[in-house]
Amino acid sequence: MDIKRSLSVHGNYNTGLYNVTKNIPKNILYHNQHNLREPFGIYIISSNRVFSSFKKILYVLNNNDSKWSDIDAAHKELLDSILAFIDDGYHIMKCLYKKSRVDKEIIFADKWLMQIDKKIITDFKEMIKPYREKTALIDNKIKHNHARYCHIEMSTMYGKVKGYYIEGVTCDGVIQPDKKIHKMYNNEHTAISYNKDIRYHLVNFYCLSNCIANTVLKIIKNEHSVTIDNKSCEYDDNEKILDVIKSVNSIKSVFFPDEYNEELPQIIINENNVEFKSKSYSSYRSKLYKPKNMKIMLLLNGDEVTKSWSIPYFKGEN
Repeated sequence: MDIKRSLSVHGNYNTGLYNVTKNIPKNILYHNQHNLREPFGIYIISSNRVFSSFKKILYVLNNNDSKWSDIDAAHKELLDSILAFIDDGYHIMKCLYKKSRVDKEIIFADKWLMQIDKKIITDFKEMIKPYREKTALIDNKIKHNHARYCHIEMSTMYGKVKGYYIEGVTCDGVIQPDKKIHKMYNNEHTAISYNKDIRYHLVNFYCLSNCIANTVLKIIKNEHSVTIDNKSCEYDDNEKILDVIKSVNSIKSVFFPDEYNEELPQIIINENNVEFKSKSYSSYRSKLYKPKNMKIMLLLNGDEVTKSWSIPYFKGEN
């Protein structure tokens, strides 16, 4: 998916959902019946948390005094904030329906919405499924499966690349990168570089917002026979958002070996517009320099029981 934000067209570098929620007519809102904020208020609070989490992870990654635990916490907050943003997307949609449309108490907004228009919500879930499942898998492994971040730093002639992998455990008790998260490459385990990961999440945040915005517009048209004039809107903190985008885009395009063979996200900043691409242009990829030689440093924390590890970019157990 490609998303473009233009000052001349949209009036800001915020997401497409900003414009949509700001322009929803108040006479078609039922947020009070659900004890919710107005959709625009939900969006502002939720998106501010996401943008703040990007600023935090960028800060700790660029600060030489940061501990690995600081990076863990900042990255975990980034994932949590984006997953919460998806949930808030359902709350925004819920505000467009009268409470009386569903005659039973259902806690989760997405399940409540499924009672009214299963097709629209199912279509939305399918659109965001690849990104949400991957992100939720990492988040849930850490929350519920005793999995931990393990840290890796690769030194190359083009600069250092920090990254992580999430622990998994084999039936033989070997600690290794979780295979549901990290694919094998050349018969070696792999990790995720922050150089790719932070771009990946920012691009997908804009894509998610676009998916929510389009679904909201469909609901408004189907439920209220209203077509929103998605007009240009100014945003007071526009420069702060542009600073976040620029900071993410300034991260070096140096990755772990396997990542050069994957789809790489790309952000393109021009004078009055920003383009977010889930799959980069071939011209961008052709200019990348893949290091031939590298040194790898790992930080592993023992548990006084485990005696065998399989680590990224090395063959066999250690």
